[in-house]
Formats: sequence, C-alpha cells, structure tokens
Amino acid sequence: MGVLAHGADAASLVVVFRAADPVCHSALVDRFAGRVEAGLRADEPMPAELADAVLASGEVRLWEALAGNTHTSLAVRLALARLGEPEVSALLYSRAGRAGDAEADAVRAAVLDAADASDRRWYRPACLVEELLSDGPDNRLPDDWPIAALRAPFPEVLARTLLALGPDLPPAVLLEGCRRLRRVGDDVVAEFAVAAAERDALGHPKLAGRWGDAAEAAASPTALDRLLPGVRRAAGEWERRPADAARVRVDRLGHGYAGRAVAAFAELPEVDWELVRGEHARRPFVGPALSALTVRADCPDDLYAAAVREDPYTVFDVSPRVPPLEVFTASEVDPVGGEWADGLAKGLRAGALDPVRVLAEAAPAHVVFECLPTDVPAVRAALAGLAARLGASPAAWTALCRGHGNTRGTPVDLVASVLASTGEPAPPRAAVPAATAPAPGDFAFLVLFAHAAPDVRDALVAILDPRAAQQLLMPSAADTGLRRRIRDTHGKTAALGQAALVEQPADAVAELLDLDDPDVNAALFRYGPITGAQRARVLAGVDRAGRAGAVPVAEDVLADLRRYEVGGRDERFRLAALSGQPRVLRETIRQGIPRTEVGRLRALVVLWERAGRDEVATLIAETDLRTLRGSWGTPVPGGADTVARQALAAPDGPALLRAWITGPTARDRMIAALRSEDAPAEVLEEWDPLPWDALIAAEHEQAFDPLPTHALMGALRHPDCPRELSVAGLRRGTRIEDGGGWPEAHLRDGRLTVRDVVDECRFVPYTLRLFARFEVDHPVTAELGALLRARLGRSVDAWAVAVHLAPEFHGTLGELLDVAAASVAGG
Repeated sequence: MGVLAHGADAASLVVVFRAADPVCHSALVDRFAGRVEAGLRADEPMPAELADAVLASGEVRLWEALAGNTHTSLAVRLALARLGEPEVSALLYSRAGRAGDAEADAVRAAVLDAADASDRRWYRPACLVEELLSDGPDNRLPDDWPIAALRAPFPEVLARTLLALGPDLPPAVLLEGCRRLRRVGDDVVAEFAVAAAERDALGHPKLAGRWGDAAEAAASPTALDRLLPGVRRAAGEWERRPADAARVRVDRLGHGYAGRAVAAFAELPEVDWELVRGEHARRPFVGPALSALTVRADCPDDLYAAAVREDPYTVFDVSPRVPPLEVFTASEVDPVGGEWADGLAKGLRAGALDPVRVLAEAAPAHVVFECLPTDVPAVRAALAGLAARLGASPAAWTALCRGHGNTRGTPVDLVASVLASTGEPAPPRAAVPAATAPAPGDFAFLVLFAHAAPDVRDALVAILDPRAAQQLLMPSAADTGLRRRIRDTHGKTAALGQAALVEQPADAVAELLDLDDPDVNAALFRYGPITGAQRARVLAGVDRAGRAGAVPVAEDVLADLRRYEVGGRDERFRLAALSGQPRVLRETIRQGIPRTEVGRLRALVVLWERAGRDEVATLIAETDLRTLRGSWGTPVPGGADTVARQALAAPDGPALLRAWITGPTARDRMIAALRSEDAPAEVLEEWDPLPWDALIAAEHEQAFDPLPTHALMGALRHPDCPRELSVAGLRRGTRIEDGGGWPEAHLRDGRLTVRDVVDECRFVPYTLRLFARFEVDHPVTAELGALLRARLGRSVDAWAVAVHLAPEFHGTLGELLDVAAASVAGG
C-alpha cells in the first residue's frame, strides 16, 4: 500500500493488523467486525493481513464490503470471486472497472467460472443474472460486457450474448456458444434459432436452420477466431504519448479489450489470412478495425490497400510496413498531422522511401524538413545535394532564412523558388530578435545549412542577418565552434540573439556571462536558463574576474524587478536584496523586501561593503525603515532605522550592523519577530545563521509564553530544523496536525525515530494516521511492528483493548500500550 490518508478507526486497524501476530487476526476481525466493515465500506485502504482475515471469516457482509472497496487487490478480488457467493460476485462484476481492462476482465471471468446456474440465488434481484440481462442505453446490451459474458453458465445470458454478438463472431466461436447452449437443452437452442432467424441468421447465412448440427460438427475455435471479435472493436480514439512503436500501435487502436486483442493479433506466430479474408467477405472490417489488420507486416496486399484507402492516417501510425510514396503525396491526404510525418520518417528510416524522391515530391516543405531523420546517411546525402543547389550565394541563403520561397511546395520547389526570388526586396527583420517559435522557413534554413559544405558554412557566417544567426545559435543547430564564429563575426548582435533563447547549454550561458555586457546579462536574466548563482552575479554586477559592481546592471533588469510583483520568498528579490547595488536594492525595497528588519540591515551591510557609506546614507535618507510595509501589508517591527542611523555615525558602521544582527540580543529579537509575523518562513529565511537553541528554549518555555503555532510550524518545516525542536513539536498535542506533513518528513529522513513519536506525540489518533501513511516495507513500519509485538505479544485481549481505545485516546501511543498490557495483566 502506498502513502494514503486514513480516518482514526481505519488507521488503528491498519497499524494493528500490520503489527499483530497472524494468530490474532481472525479473533480481532470477529471482535471488530463492525469497525472493519465500516472502514471497508468507507473505502479506506486496508492492509493485506486484514483482507486475508476477512476472507477467512466466512462473513458475507464483510466479503461484500471488501469486494466494494476500491483498494482491494486483484489477488483478493479473485479469491472473493472463487468463493461463488452470488451477492459478492454481483458486486465484484459490476465494480470490476472498465471492461477491457486486464484486471477487470480477469475478475469477471473468475466470477463467471465460479457461478453455479443451479443455485437460484444467482437469479435474485440485484444479483448477477439480472445485472447481465439488464438493458443498456436504447435497450441495447452495453458494448463492454458481452465478451466476458460468453463464459456465463446461465442459458438466458449466454443466448442473449450470442444474439447480441453473433454478427461479430467468427463461425467457430458462435458455434462453440451454441454447443454450450445445447448442453442445457435442445429447447434453448431452438429458441435461439428462432431469434437468430429473425435477425438474418446473425450475419451467418450458411448456418441458418442448422445451428444444433453445425455446432456439434464444428471444430474448436482457434486463437485467431477468439481474437477477431476484439479486432472488430478496434477504435480510433486514443491519446498520443511517447512510447515504443508496438505500444503506440496498440494504444492507437483502442484501450482495454480491443487494444489487447490487437496486440495479441500482432504477436501471433502466424495468421490464417484466408480465415481473415473469409470474415472480411462475410462482414467487412471497417475503419480502425480494418487498419488493425495492418499491424502485422505479413498483412496481404489486398487488405493493406483497402485499409490505406479507407484510413491512411491510422495505417501510417500503426503498420510496420510503409505505404508507397504516392500515398503520402495523394491530393486527398492532408500532411498536416503527426501520423503523416511519423509515417514519412518511418519509411525513410526503414529505407522503404527514396529520400531524393521525398524531397522532390512530398509537401509541404516545412513539414518535410521538420520530420526528416537526419541521422540516416541516405537522408543526409540527399539534403547535401539539395543544399548544394543554393551554392555559396549570400542572397539565396538570406532569402531562405527570411521566409522567401514556397514553403507549401516540396523542398525542391522551395529551393527553386528561393533561387528565383533573390532579386526581390527582403522583408524587414528585428535587429535583436525576441525568443519566438521557429517560422515555417526556419526549419528549411537550419536543415539545409547543417548539410551545406563546410567551406560554404564558414563563408556564410559573415553574411548572416540577425534572424539567421539566432536560428543557428539554437542548441539543436550549433556546436561550440559555430557559436563562437558567429559571435566573433557579428559581435553583440549575435550575443543578444543567443541570450534571448530560452533553451541553451550551460557552457553557452557561461560564455555569454563572461562577455561582461550589461545588455546581454539583461537578456539572460529575462529569458535564459540561468541558475540562482548566475542570477545573483547579474544582480551584483560581478564580472568574470569576480569583482562585484564591475558590470553595470541594465535598466531592463530593474524593469523586470518592477514587473514581478510577488512576495518576499521569490528568488529574484532575495538575491536582489543582497546584491550590494544601490539601484537594485531600491527596487526590492519598493516591493517591501527584505521583509524583516534583520534582512534589511543585512542588505545594508552588503551595500556598505560594495558601494560605500554614502550610498547607505542616501538610501536611509530616502527610506524610513520603521514604516516601510512588507509584502503582506504589516509594518516591520524593531529598531532597524535607528540602528542604521547609529551605524552611519560609528567609526565602523558595518561592524556595528553585524554585531546587532548576530549579537546577544539578536535571538530575543528573532523570537519576537516570529511571535508577531504572520509568515514565519520568511523570518527564518532572512535570519542567518538561525539560533536554533533559542527556538528550542522558547518552545520549552511554552507553558509561560508559547510560540504561536504558526511560528513553530514554520520552524519545523525549515530544512535545517534540528531533532530537539522536532521532538518538542511532537509534544504540541492536537496542534501537531496544523503542521501538515513535517512529522512524516522528519521520520523519513531520520530526524525523528519511531520511539520519539510513540513516546512524545500526545494524540494517539494522529500518531496512528501518521504511521499508517508509511509503506508496508518501510523500515518505520517494521520498527513499529516489532515495538508493538514486544509490548502486546500474542494476547488478543491486549490488542483488542488497544484497538478499542485508540480512536479517542488522548495521550501517547506508549501510554496506550501500557494501559492495554496492564488491562490484561490485571484481568
């Protein structure tokens, strides 16, 4: 069982049945049957040990509750099905899940295999026969259950299933059902024959009037016979997701029963295609069902061609074979779709399509260029030949990059139209392009440039316009040498274009930062994938030699800080506050950051060290640190403004500020701030280093002046919270639940031990819910089980007392165990 939430009663059952000796389980289920049933019917997750005890109990009401619980495992549901209890089986069948799901089908099959047609209880209202004979929408059988119902031992159900499914069933499968009907009695077969005759012999005219004799003479169905009804149900609804080709083919043709049938059909060692052709002639496969036949490479040409004519897109996607190029280029086939592009790429990879012909005949060019598998040698050679047509002409390559040419035609048409348009005026381009999605012509330019001769590429670098340079600086197109050649040639324009790319390798970002250019830094700050340390470097104006303030902070960076009106926990603002740059610090203060007085004084220390006393004096003159409000609108308490002004008059102002921040009274001020602030996490983030001993002492004095719960919880969620404070937090009783998941996190990382929780958490219902969240194989679960067994042993009475008292027990789990053990010893 994974990490799940439990109520108090359910949590006690989870913990007890995991921990108790198996000899106690049956007796505990007997004593607490009502609580077990309530927990199961409330859909609480229960451990396997309890499920096993319920199975052994013989209590039908508990079996029903277990069958209806969505957390019950497949193994337990199958065991319940094998019991052959009608009420339980009806519940299992109706709640098995989506028909076609492997587990759902297994449960339904187990139910039907265990059913006894001679037991009239199966015919009661709300039991299985009534369920299977109920009408679906529009008085039709639901589409999802009849396949499983072919196993039904009930003649009424089997007859109706055969009538409903008959047109989809190969003769061998249909006649197998008739044989089963005949075992019940010829009168049932006769009634079936009359009904089948009224329905045009269910699409099997050769069997009309001779159902009984034909059934006895027919051979048993083959594996192919049994799969074809599912193949007929193949559907086109699907959800594309990355996967291996075989899995995509199955998903493309339908989930559940149909999907598994198609997968099994694809994996058959061999297929009797004459049988398939016979079924197609009797009742044609259509749509996705016809396309499903093409999942096999040995699909006959006539069936393959029929599938391509009816639904080429599905065939592109599901078939391991590749249609001829004429199918891709047919006027009625729309190439704007993933299936078309994937099919084209698959054909090129397999060598089934000639890349030279693809470039000359497949369109539109921008889709073709995007899907070409350029790691295939033949494709690279064809592209090199096409790129050679452009030669080393700057005009041609510039026209291609600027979107000239017919991108709706074939790649060959595009190159020809570009060569013909080189005399046309070029459309305007931005000097420094923004980070935008590639235009249709961009893929053509990138792909062809990558396949041009090396000397051509080198010659073209000098004539590239900003848009072309930016496209070639993209991670997919550029190597380190090319990036440097472009920047060396085009200077700052190329650097700005590269900095505006939202994706680029780490070494490229480092190269750009080392340019020490304010505008490039600003573009990286806004768009680039930079780290927190690199962002701090930009805000502090640090150059490649490590000197702070050496690189001016661009106005665009300040504009970004003004644009982000967010709370004080945003990384940009926390880094900006410690930048030591006057203009940057002013922007953060306008946002009310840093929020605490110690955070603001620390920012002044950095500013003093990097910009000097005069900048600090100017900032203090502009800003009243006493009245400046934080991001939540609350005034910042304390004497930050007074201390800052005293520092200006002191011989060593920074030393005075540091002493105030970390001196003997700092701890009291931090505790006072935690008591008054409504966002303690921000106080803890801005106070560095944190005086954890003071927090522990304050919590120990809680009887006189306790920390507010929100302040304690903020400290407990801090990643550096020490064990002593975690243990102290456990003693908060019911208020521990206000802290969300911190006790679980501390147990998982080892800051708390099982013994800590057992002996210190003074609310047993929460303690049990906490322990129930741990996986059955987690060391915490094992340690707790050993501890409980050591205290309660094999005494069913002791375990029963613990279970009885747990939901309302106000005290520690250790105290509960003492009470439970003592009640038995004293009895």
